[in-house]
Amino acid sequence: MNWDKISAFLFEFATSWGLKLLAAIIVLIVGMKCIKALSRWLKTSKKLDKLDDSLRSFLSSFSNIVLYIVLVITVAMVLGVPATSFITILASCGVAVGLALQGSLSNFAG
Repeated sequence: MNWDKISAFLFEFATSWGLKLLAAIIVLIVGMKCIKALSRWLKTSKKLDKLDDSLRSFLSSFSNIVLYIVLVITVAMVLGVPATSFITILASCGVAVGLALQGSLSNFAG
């Protein structure tokens, strides 16, 4: 075995994954700060004062959940995971929730 080739391979592997991991950590930290700032802005926004408290709370928590899901997918894409699997899972969950709420939504529309 040639130790020079092995050490060169290990160094290249560590630097490429290290850079990806560093970029993912930076994206995660910046994304979490942005989500917290947006959540704080939604809670103190004067435009939402007309809404009911429960609806305002629902919109705030729903937006946080959606933004955290987008953040996780973005971090996974930075690490090199294909996004198609995440998008497929989210689409199937959306269809399941839509079918579960079909009766309630038709009553609400009526």
